[in-house]
Amino acid sequence: MPYYQIEAICPLRWREINMKRTLFFVLAFLYASLTIFGKQPDYTKDRKKQSELVQVIPSERTLTERMLTERAEPIKLIDEVIVNKNRIDVRINSAFKKAYLKEDFFVEYDEDINCEKLDYSIITLPFIMNVMSLIWVSGKEYTIPTMDKEIYASLEKIKQLFEIFYPKTPWKGKLIPEKLVSNSLNRSQQPMIALLFSGGVDSTAASLIHRDKKQLLITAWGQSCLPLQDRKMWETIKKQVISFAHEYGHENAFIKSNYYSFLNLKTLTNLSPEIVTWRIDTIEDIGWIGLTAPILFAKGISTLHIASTENWNSKYANAANPYIDGLITYASIHTKHNQFDVTRFDKIALINDLANRHLVKRPILPVCQKPGGIVNCGSCEKCCITLLCLYTLAANPREYGFKTTYAEVKKNTLYLCDNNTLSITTIEQLKDLQKHIALAKHPTHDFSWLMSIDFSTKKTYDVKKQQPVDWKIVAGKFPEIKSPYSGS
Repeated sequence: MPYYQIEAICPLRWREINMKRTLFFVLAFLYASLTIFGKQPDYTKDRKKQSELVQVIPSERTLTERMLTERAEPIKLIDEVIVNKNRIDVRINSAFKKAYLKEDFFVEYDEDINCEKLDYSIITLPFIMNVMSLIWVSGKEYTIPTMDKEIYASLEKIKQLFEIFYPKTPWKGKLIPEKLVSNSLNRSQQPMIALLFSGGVDSTAASLIHRDKKQLLITAWGQSCLPLQDRKMWETIKKQVISFAHEYGHENAFIKSNYYSFLNLKTLTNLSPEIVTWRIDTIEDIGWIGLTAPILFAKGISTLHIASTENWNSKYANAANPYIDGLITYASIHTKHNQFDVTRFDKIALINDLANRHLVKRPILPVCQKPGGIVNCGSCEKCCITLLCLYTLAANPREYGFKTTYAEVKKNTLYLCDNNTLSITTIEQLKDLQKHIALAKHPTHDFSWLMSIDFSTKKTYDVKKQQPVDWKIVAGKFPEIKSPYSGS
């Protein structure tokens, strides 16, 4: 019978049907709500059970809200900083350490650097600058009590630079200081520049071009080629750099740190699809600036010089170039990247020319180090390229600390070429050397074997996965840094 007839014949029956329809829709709505928003208490149980279940729901929601809140809150990066006179130990957040590092961080300076007198924002720079890229790639937010105002702004620019260098890598992490401080540098009354100094070709050339200035030569112990456990090698290098400083009236400063060995490099190699050498590509000069910060601030030195290894012709960028160095300041202290416009051959030619004109004494050039205190093995790629440059210049390699004959360096170089054990950097240096050999009017040796090699066809042991750098784009983004591409 149609509904309208039921309503006319029996109004009460109609109201009963109407109520059932309404109840049906209400129950259907409740069922849909429970399905969508999750499991609800079983109201068929007794009242006591219902009460217990109802009490669970708010606490579950509270836990979820708390977890979301904790996930959103920045994480404390440093558990503790222990300063004992000239030594700084950093106890690192355990989760961060487990993810990227092998151990806690330490750095030790000469006894005249009293780190206890330095501000927290200065003594934490050695650690922070060596893990900053890891913070960015982590995608997480970390906190630190205080940070130098200038370095905070500088690192934001470096992050933007990395986004150009490595566009496939997400740099979403942040280091959030609870307080920004302005550090005032008490400048030394004696004008002096600081220079990272290993005694090799790059740093020696950089020192000699600034030979008219008083210099603080800073040498570190702890890198891969100078490990902390090799004290004999350290004493050999230390003796050489002290002798160089004494020759030119400079001063020395030394750093001992696990800045290299505390990194879990096996893990870091897999952090990005385009970064294969994490320390060189994302830390290098950033880390050096941090390590030297307590020295420069304590001594009132406003400029740190870092010698170049690459140049503007380098196809791939890393964390050692004029943009990295030029963009970083703290406490009014600046860094300058030296001789990025010349090649390794040019630097060796400069050193040799100054010595030929008796303007400087011929320096020992420790371009490679082997375990056990052996300097200049004569067979590795660094030794071979340096020796070939010296022989091209008709110089005597023995006067620079080499014992390798021309026949030996020829044999060793051919071995490296035949076994694909040359780096991208060395290949480019050998190409440049071929140009200089071609221009030599009266070569003292037969370089036909070297000139016959097409280095563009040689495979290298280091494979780059990043895209080539476009310095014009970099120059456009950071016009404050002068370069051959500025204004182009």
